[in-house]
Amino acid sequence: MEINDGAQLFEISKDGTEILKGIYSELQGKLLKLSEVISVNNGIIAMYKEKEYSSGKNKDGKYILRSSNIQDISLGFQKCEPFVYKNKKEPIVCFKVVEKSEFDALYRVRIFAEYKGYSFEVVDKENGKLSIVTMVGDYHIWEQLDMNCIDKGVYQKWIDEREAVVKEEKEQI
Repeated sequence: MEINDGAQLFEISKDGTEILKGIYSELQGKLLKLSEVISVNNGIIAMYKEKEYSSGKNKDGKYILRSSNIQDISLGFQKCEPFVYKNKKEPIVCFKVVEKSEFDALYRVRIFAEYKGYSFEVVDKENGKLSIVTMVGDYHIWEQLDMNCIDKGVYQKWIDEREAVVKEEKEQI
């Protein structure tokens, strides 16, 4: 049996609702879980119908809106198998693919921490700790701050969030 690239696998729930379970990738030769398909840029937020959604661009240049609120199905969102996206507390339960022209605003949110006189991007937060990273600057300083070189030119460290001043930066896209 031949399966076309992009073929979708749905489960029909007891109440008759279609739940997207996965999408076939011809390139990888397998069915991908939804959490593997919807992995896009960090921190992109879209304002859609006066509500903020985690978002990102797909390979076709359209935007994926992710929601933890099942009631968003009334706005045309598709129910999907719940999955946790990045470090969100609530699992994603539905999504919608839209054109950029369909939402009110699109912006990138980045979190920075001022730590010991230097600015770092915050990439994770867990149990009162922040994961800070940098790819620019003098590596001698990063080593003096006990940062770990996790890849060529990339330094990371977990710090207590009380040791830093945290700022949110929003940039219109």
